[in-house]
Amino acid sequence: MQKALFLYKTPRKEVYELWKSKKGPDTILYGANHLEEMGYDVKFFDIAFSKLNPLRWLFYPIHLIAAKTTGIGFKIDQAISLLPVINKSDIVVSTIDTAGLPILLFKKVGIIKKPLIYISVDFAYRLENNKNNQLFSWYKNLMKFADVIICYSEGERSILKKYNKTLVLTPGIDWEFFAKGKELPNKANVDVLAFGRDHDRDYETFVTALGKDINGVIVCSPENLKNIEVPKNIKVFFNIEPKQLRQLINSAKVVVIPIKKVQRASGQLSFLESISSKKPTIVTNVPAIKETYGLNYKIDCLFYEAQVASDLRSKILYLLSEPRIAERIAKKGQLKAKQYSTAAFAVQLSRVIRKLA
Repeated sequence: MQKALFLYKTPRKEVYELWKSKKGPDTILYGANHLEEMGYDVKFFDIAFSKLNPLRWLFYPIHLIAAKTTGIGFKIDQAISLLPVINKSDIVVSTIDTAGLPILLFKKVGIIKKPLIYISVDFAYRLENNKNNQLFSWYKNLMKFADVIICYSEGERSILKKYNKTLVLTPGIDWEFFAKGKELPNKANVDVLAFGRDHDRDYETFVTALGKDINGVIVCSPENLKNIEVPKNIKVFFNIEPKQLRQLINSAKVVVIPIKKVQRASGQLSFLESISSKKPTIVTNVPAIKETYGLNYKIDCLFYEAQVASDLRSKILYLLSEPRIAERIAKKGQLKAKQYSTAAFAVQLSRVIRKLA
């Protein structure tokens, strides 16, 4: 039985327990639980995030400086805390750059010799746009110590392949959780819902598109709405639980995944959660979503041009006024989403592991 250690950005024990009790989605486990079901001895630990772990506080300045300088943290305390486990594992799977970069450093100096699958999120374009930055130059040098790099779009692969062997795997979500949610929709009449918390969400365009006459809801983090004036016809919820989000999705007539005009893979999981819920979905026309999932306009979803509020508004009004077309798109979208579950992602990942471990 192969031993696989997963590294995450934040604690995952509660996520795993909620999934196991069928009370929450497994999306941010990145297939670890399904690999376990496939016979792998999968481990992950939250010790690096404990307030009682002295290494967390000792090395926090390094993590903070890296995050402020590059936009990406450097969680070296996690790498040190888990060294005994790493050296007993057959393979290490880092699910985000913040966790993976310190492992690359330890592989470079010979402290770690185990195979590393380095999953890169929000890193490729930062490398490309900071060619003269000394810290990023150092990061580029570390990339060659991964045994394989995985990213989520062809655009990212075109950059990362310069530094190491890079594969594109299509990320997935807990299709069962969103497609088969049993709770009743919220009684609130939600015309349009937008949700997602990453820093490239474009709620300014969404708010402008709704104006003051379309009923809407936004689910995000407070940082997403900084300097954006939200009118009274739009309700806002911050950082809600997955079941609450699922309920709001079920309540909506139309869902929008608004993304800024960026190249990085943003909004992929939120988009899948929406179409898994059989909701007609409008998403920004960006390659990281359209091309990664092979989406067809007016079949799987609708697209609108990035940061063009008038285009988004016309698409919203179109779906609200054409319920039969909206229902047809919703049904097709749900079938498309079923191909991209966390279980399917785990199968892709297992093929990579078998070649390395």
